[in-house]
Amino acid sequence: GLFGVMVLAVFASFAWYNLKFVQHQGRYFFWGLLPISAFAALAWRELMQPLQGKVTGFLTLVLAAALVLASLRTDMTDRLTILLIGMLGVMLMLQPFLLSGSVDAIIIGAPHRVQHWLDRPALRPLLGVLRVVAWGSPFLILFLLDLMIPFRYILPQLGK
Repeated sequence: GLFGVMVLAVFASFAWYNLKFVQHQGRYFFWGLLPISAFAALAWRELMQPLQGKVTGFLTLVLAAALVLASLRTDMTDRLTILLIGMLGVMLMLQPFLLSGSVDAIIIGAPHRVQHWLDRPALRPLLGVLRVVAWGSPFLILFLLDLMIPFRYILPQLGK
C-alpha cells in the first residue's frame, strides 16, 4: 500500500517536473532512486532463491560465452565486463549450495560426495558468512561504483 503510493508519487513528480522545466542533464532521475533501488533489491532477493539463481546463472554464463565469441570477431568488448558477467553467473549457479544446512532440500539433488562435504558441521558457520556475502555483494559493489564514478568519469569530463 504505502510503497505503491510512494511509487505513484515519484511518477507524478516526474510528470510535474518535466512539464515545468526542460532538463537534459537527468537531474530529475534522483527522485526515482528510492523506488528503483527497492525494485532492484526485490529482484536480487528473488535471484537468491535456489531455482531462480540456477536458471539466471545459466543464462548469465550463456551471455558471457556469447560475449567471448563476439569479442573474437571484434575487439569492441571490454574483457573486464565479460569477466564480471562470468563471475556473476558462477556465483548465481553456486549460491544454492550456500543455503545447505538452512534448506536441506537444496543438497538432495547434489552428488553424494557434495552432499557429504556440505553436511559437515564445521562448514556451517562458513556457509552462513558466505550467504551474507552473496546477498550483500551487489550492494557493496554499487557503493564502490558510486565512490569511483566521480573520479573515473565526471572529473575527466570537467577537465576537458
